[in-house]
Amino acid sequence: MTEVLEAESGEVTFTAATSSAALATLVRVAAADSIEVQDITVSKLSLEQVFLRLTGRAPRD
Repeated sequence: MTEVLEAESGEVTFTAATSSAALATLVRVAAADSIEVQDITVSKLSLEQVFLRLTGRAPRD
């Protein structure tokens, strides 16, 4: 995992370079702590989201 963005109310949001490795780690850690994973969603960032994350500002039109 690269960066945990949010962790509250039983929900964790994070970024990772490779989703398969991050998901394997997430499920392994959850199982070791007897935490049931109920739902997993994987999505790619949009170009605008990447720009915002890298620069800290929205792109100009």
